[in-house]
Amino acid sequence: MVKAASEEELQSLSVRSWPTWGCEASKFPWTYGQSETCYLLRGQVTVTPDGGEPVSFGAGKQACYSVDTILEVRHCTGH
Repeated sequence: MVKAASEEELQSLSVRSWPTWGCEASKFPWTYGQSETCYLLRGQVTVTPDGGEPVSFGAGKQACYSVDTILEVRHCTGH
């Protein structure tokens, strides 16, 4: 699901305590080992699931990331 989070949601999920990850513009395959929730801090990314069909990204899903600009996110696994 992609949506704007309210301040209350950010606080209830403790988003500001999640580790950060970032990368330069690039394209790479990715396999989800478990469910993951991300909060995009800056940048833009296009995610294409294998087969190109829209799916929810839970454990074991694979996708190809095409990072269009420098990307920085907070992420939390297991949500």
